[in-house]
Amino acid sequence: MRQLASIAKIKSSVPVKDTDRLNVTRMEGKGWNVITGRNEFKPGDLVVYFEIDSCLPIEDRYAFLKDRCLKNYREGETIIKSVYRIRSMKLRGIYSQGLILPLSSFPEIKDPKEGDDVTELLQVELFGDLEQRLNPSYRISGEMMGDFPAWLEKTDEERIQNLVELFENECVRSTEFEVTEKYDGASGTFVYAPEFSADPFFVCSRNIRLKDTEDNVFWTISRKYGIQEKLKKIYEEKGVSYAIQGEVVGPGINSNRDKYEAVDFFVFRIKNVTENRWLTPEERYTLCAELGLNHVLVIDKAMKVFERFHSVDEILDYVEGRTQKGNEREGMVFKSLPAGSLSFKAVSNKYLLKIGE
Repeated sequence: MRQLASIAKIKSSVPVKDTDRLNVTRMEGKGWNVITGRNEFKPGDLVVYFEIDSCLPIEDRYAFLKDRCLKNYREGETIIKSVYRIRSMKLRGIYSQGLILPLSSFPEIKDPKEGDDVTELLQVELFGDLEQRLNPSYRISGEMMGDFPAWLEKTDEERIQNLVELFENECVRSTEFEVTEKYDGASGTFVYAPEFSADPFFVCSRNIRLKDTEDNVFWTISRKYGIQEKLKKIYEEKGVSYAIQGEVVGPGINSNRDKYEAVDFFVFRIKNVTENRWLTPEERYTLCAELGLNHVLVIDKAMKVFERFHSVDEILDYVEGRTQKGNEREGMVFKSLPAGSLSFKAVSNKYLLKIGE
């Protein structure tokens, strides 16, 4: 589960140029800038940090967020849920990403330690999950058949801002990474694994296994590419189970910002479930070709990321750009070679501001 709310330690808090009320504040071990009040925090303070994408419950201690962060979900004219949504902003030329609040606002947090995950304790939810569940234009998850397989990793990559220690890691500096474009859609997982279930074909959104219904986009993708039949054939001929993960894009999905005319699917990783290992990029490219599946755009097949870049900001500058369709790119995903044991994503700040995250 992603750490949307965590205990952090203040590293620095310095005045924003040409203001007398604002500071730009940074935390130990994190690459986020957050605009805070002047002298509100000092180095060494333990605080609660809420990442962008966080949706906070409607409580008095967050009431100051109402004017700029309130998000209401409706069914017709009836409000069915309200939250305060934390998003990226740009103030005085500085990106501010997230919210920092003092520990004194959270008496329910006992014996806080740097790095503690308090997402569940503070009832913080992920914006994307709420959108898929409650926003009619994003409601693509379909009917739940069961939980996401416990024996398979979900698709949510950690952001580079939470991995700043990698820049000081000598072993990582010489590591090569496959760099791919991050597509603006909804992640889907397709698995054929008789060793785990009498009903061996799994179609999943990011969090749940889905029933086969005509109007579900994930099952539409499965039927479009014959994924079930192809994976079953491989298992019957070779005794190997595969899990294919990728991005589903198209009408009705995340506003379809790249204007696809029909739903489509782009693979970003494949697991050999039988051998419990991720395929190398070359194995993945070959299997995609055999199965007739699209692959996400590869930017660089072997980049020494931490030799080339020396800070979070340098990586964020690098990932900015346009998709092949000419729209603002969401970002890039970096997977270590040979098989992605270390991976992370970098999301473009320009993209975040454009979509209002």
